[in-house]
Amino acid sequence: ARKSLFGEIEDDVSLYHYLVLRVRVAGDKSTHNSYYCNVQTNSLIQTDLFQHRIWFNKPYEWEDVAIPLEAFVLTSYGRVVSRDLTLLDHRIRTIGISILGGNSGVEGKYELGIKSIKAVTERDLEVVPSTIGSGFNLDSLLPKDDASDTDSLSSDSSESTQKTSS
Repeated sequence: ARKSLFGEIEDDVSLYHYLVLRVRVAGDKSTHNSYYCNVQTNSLIQTDLFQHRIWFNKPYEWEDVAIPLEAFVLTSYGRVVSRDLTLLDHRIRTIGISILGGNSGVEGKYELGIKSIKAVTERDLEVVPSTIGSGFNLDSLLPKDDASDTDSLSSDSSESTQKTSS
């Protein structure tokens, strides 16, 4: 959580249904589907993370990946704790990306570009309801980024991260 003069700042995304990541995966092909989106809430157990695997359809190109908030799974120290507990979407502390490593057997060059992370509504996506429950790729169904786009919570970073694992 971000600190302020008035204490910790939490984000409330309870009016939204999806996290949409504008991302570009590169590096070795073996590492492309080794990324997770992590959401930490302000709960009693600070080590708990809600996680969802990020699946890429367009290697080396920018793409929009939408993850339903209800699809995140509670984990602690990398292990699934419960599939029944729901994300405290009104008490978001942090949103981040993690990569498989260590004992996963995935080796090679990791590279991920992150242009933005937004919380959006079902209406913003214009998707068929049958896609809810798993991560999927939007292929530019999101509204264009302009001054009139006030219906989304975003964090633009335009950063690229690299890591090499051996």
